[in-house]
Amino acid sequence: MPQHTLNRLKLREFLPHHFSGVIHAFKSLESTNETARLLAKAGAGHGTLVAADGQTKGKGRYGRQFHSPAGTGAYFTLILDRDKLFLEDLSLLTIFSGVMVCRALRRLTGKNLEIKWINDIFLGGKKIGGILAEAVDKCYLLGIGLNIHCPLTPFPAEIGDLVEFLSPMEETPVARESIIGEIVTSLLEECPSRDALLEEYKSYSNVLGKQVTVNDGNSTYGAKVLDIDAMGRLVAQTDNGTVHNLSAGEVRIKL
Repeated sequence: MPQHTLNRLKLREFLPHHFSGVIHAFKSLESTNETARLLAKAGAGHGTLVAADGQTKGKGRYGRQFHSPAGTGAYFTLILDRDKLFLEDLSLLTIFSGVMVCRALRRLTGKNLEIKWINDIFLGGKKIGGILAEAVDKCYLLGIGLNIHCPLTPFPAEIGDLVEFLSPMEETPVARESIIGEIVTSLLEECPSRDALLEEYKSYSNVLGKQVTVNDGNSTYGAKVLDIDAMGRLVAQTDNGTVHNLSAGEVRIKL
């Protein structure tokens, strides 16, 4: 798959004409979230966008690394002013972001994206990306990483069979700039009501009604996912009938 360097001017073409945020595009960063954190602390405003061609220490949840080979993925962080959002906390920001990512990618590709609670984006049963929302001062940092094109060098063996790409080698590649622009536009301009947001999030969910293994940080247990509640929490019932409302943790779908 041919690779190209992320182009800041081309990226601007895919954003609305009235977009007033500052675009920072880099060939390589350790992490777009960490660079955005420094910018936010220095006073960067709402809508500031940090994008990179590749990351050497891309951040996932719980301190894990998000594999980010250069030239093949969309890796970016958007700085958002908390006072300009209708969301009360990071979990709802992650849910809002998941919905906007799925909306944008469906518009661009027609593909049926799914969300594995709380922050993983799936296609065809495999992960194509993730979302990491963090708070700094009066801002939120919204980091998004997506596998777009197949890299020339395979992913590490331990994750190679678990990931998918939005544009496999046999398809015409989707420009990464258009993907970033479409998602950023959705995040800044589309604002569904809380109820509509949660219903749409549930429509993308690939865990509702499924038997899963839950790791809540303290213990691991089997459960059935009953619902996602008004706070974005996962409602899971264990085999002995105990119901948990999880605001954090990980789930794995049982095969």
